[in-house]
Amino acid sequence: MNKLWVYGCSFSEPFQLEEGGPVRDNNNRVLSADYWGTHLAEYLGLSCVTRSMSGIGLNYIARQIEQDFSKWTKDDIIIISPSFLDRVNIMEFVNGDTRQETVHLYKNWDDIFLYNQQRWADIVRNCQHAGYNVYTWLVDDVDTEVKNIITAPDGNVNWKHWLDKHYEYWTSLPGVVYPLGDWHFNPWGHCAVAERMYKVITK
Repeated sequence: MNKLWVYGCSFSEPFQLEEGGPVRDNNNRVLSADYWGTHLAEYLGLSCVTRSMSGIGLNYIARQIEQDFSKWTKDDIIIISPSFLDRVNIMEFVNGDTRQETVHLYKNWDDIFLYNQQRWADIVRNCQHAGYNVYTWLVDDVDTEVKNIITAPDGNVNWKHWLDKHYEYWTSLPGVVYPLGDWHFNPWGHCAVAERMYKVITK
């Protein structure tokens, strides 16, 4: 069976929906709950391979793509989310989430954003140029265009703008657990995302 490969952060996995948290077998994510990736794979008649991890940025995501590139086929579908473009993880460090320990060494956050924006665009374009069915979606505003961006149902490139109008898809509303809420997808949100992605991919 051909595959749907999913790369990203906590917005590309069943974040907070799995009892006991995420489980990994070597590099393979063992899912105990459905999310938009598994729903979408079912719609498309594919098997879902989830390479996402919560709390990570483009460094980790790019490494997963490097490891899997030779395993993709031209009939597979690949969906890449670069996470937040100002998120920095240095996986060579003991603690890959280094933002607190090394923040004084970073460039301006705007410079980091622009650097990762270009890296994301290059990764997507290069994979598409190689002939693979690569799609991408974002939780940031960008000023670079690539092919096959999956926009939110209202046409926004940045899905956060759409989510700000749809609290019914949030894990937790503002003020309940966190002051600003938790806009990770709840089960209904994952269904809505899968339906939108299916519509864009099959149009």
